[in-house]
Amino acid sequence: MQKGVDLYKVSKLLGHADLSTTQRYAHHYPGSLRDGVRALDELNSDTVVGEIEKTAQFLHTEICTG
Repeated sequence: MQKGVDLYKVSKLLGHADLSTTQRYAHHYPGSLRDGVRALDELNSDTVVGEIEKTAQFLHTEICTG
């Protein structure tokens, strides 16, 4: 987990039949949790910016052609 390997992949490599078995032994360190929050923030920010840009383009088109 600390090296950024996907938990599902680790589960399969270890031969665990159920992902919950791998989760039981996986330990997160604070840095990995912060990285996860940062990634979600960036994803959300990109999504919001993209939606704002689409709305602005739509309004511009409506105003200029309307």
